[in-house]
Amino acid sequence: MEKKFIQNWTEKLENGELKKFPEMFVNDAETKEVKLPEKTLVLGPELFGAYELMDTSNNTHYQAPDVTHAKYILYANRTKPETTVVPVDEKVIEDAVKAYEKHLDDTVRAIVDDYKNCFPMSKNQVEISNQIFVSLNLQRY
Repeated sequence: MEKKFIQNWTEKLENGELKKFPEMFVNDAETKEVKLPEKTLVLGPELFGAYELMDTSNNTHYQAPDVTHAKYILYANRTKPETTVVPVDEKVIEDAVKAYEKHLDDTVRAIVDDYKNCFPMSKNQVEISNQIFVSLNLQRY
């Protein structure tokens, strides 16, 4: 039953419930295009005030001026695109990241609530929501 629950939620999110980042969070703002490595990126260490974004082989691909900017790039890189757009205005970046994180938090809450309704005696809601996020390559930084 839980496998079917995971499959149903994964399909639901893949088919439109999950908003695309950054497209659906950055509207008419001035942006610049940034090349991405088409690899999984992870947040590296802070180095002289900048945050490095590295691939899993520890190759640095991007330096973000702050953690919010780094999150923006990490969220935009979820599907490993060749490029993404980054707003020129840092406030737009901050607002987009906050809105996307709220969307992810709301999604987790909806999954947990649905799980509790379907499996009222079970306590696996955190593990199940994590499995759904992993299957979609979603992370909440």
